[in-house]
Amino acid sequence: MILKSKEDTGDLPDLCEMFSILRNYRTKLKPKKYIFEVRFAYFLGFMISSLGINVNLDKLLVVLNVKAPRSLKEVQ
Repeated sequence: MILKSKEDTGDLPDLCEMFSILRNYRTKLKPKKYIFEVRFAYFLGFMISSLGINVNLDKLLVVLNVKAPRSLKEVQ
């Protein structure tokens, strides 16, 4: 789960709202897995930052460097 505020005024109101919603649904979270004020992070294969969601360049390079098949046998 990722929480991002629309404004730079602080995350506290957004955190309070999120925890209120989780409390209403009786959802429990593990405190050891919380990370606050992250500038960028990799999440589900994407890089999340203040600029938005971007492709993970490491995974993109792997796809770009795949050699094209040269025979019918390599395609099968």
